[in-house]
Amino acid sequence: TIVLAVLSDPGRQGAMIAYLAPYTGGSPNIWVAPVDDPENAQQLSDVTIGVFDFDVSANGKFIAYAARDGESLFNDIYVVNIQTGQTERITSCQEEEADCTTPAFRATGDLIAYARVDTNISVPGVGPGAQRIWLADIRQKPYVSQPLSGNSQIIGHSPQWSADGRSIVFFSSDIGNPGVMFYTYAPQIGQQSLLLLPSEAGDIGTLSADGSKLVYPVFGDGINNFNRVLQLIDTTSPSDNLEPITLTLDDPSIDDATADF
Repeated sequence: TIVLAVLSDPGRQGAMIAYLAPYTGGSPNIWVAPVDDPENAQQLSDVTIGVFDFDVSANGKFIAYAARDGESLFNDIYVVNIQTGQTERITSCQEEEADCTTPAFRATGDLIAYARVDTNISVPGVGPGAQRIWLADIRQKPYVSQPLSGNSQIIGHSPQWSADGRSIVFFSSDIGNPGVMFYTYAPQIGQQSLLLLPSEAGDIGTLSADGSKLVYPVFGDGINNFNRVLQLIDTTSPSDNLEPITLTLDDPSIDDATADF
């Protein structure tokens, strides 16, 4: 899969595009190219095994990416300065025998959320754990990583921040209780800080710019009905009146998968 992200870096060449290449026949690395001069592309990362995925900071100056170490074979999270090319590893996943992927910059640039799996390779008779959301604080060195919330057992992947950085959503694939998890850092009076929105569709949906509303898919009613219906929830509603609104019709012949604000 080719991953595209439009970024702006006034210090260099204005608006640019970041992407993974090559598509086949080699290890994918991060390249950047000016929007008005795509032939003048430059390689930004040089990872032998290749870059797993990446995200661009809101100010367009940094890229966080996941890459596998050639010896330990664990993925760690790295941050590269687009202007200087300087790269730093911000997690210690390989030392902790964990696999870390899917970085997501907070709009304020101080935190990076990512998905982490503890492999438990050195623990006899214990298999790998489930994916969980961790945060890397990059405001000062040494960088510190910790679970998203006080409950380190919350399962989750695919983190997405709201535009104002006050909220984050991710999908919990907990077999007994799957759904979209909504976490807010500064809950208003009567607002819950952590919500589970039941869904088996596997998609986190889309947050509004202020992070107060979320539109997300759920499967329709009926046996073997895997077509999706979109629901909207206002997380600022009082906790005793927190019910999603169904936006689209439950029609087995129609699949409503995504929406945007």
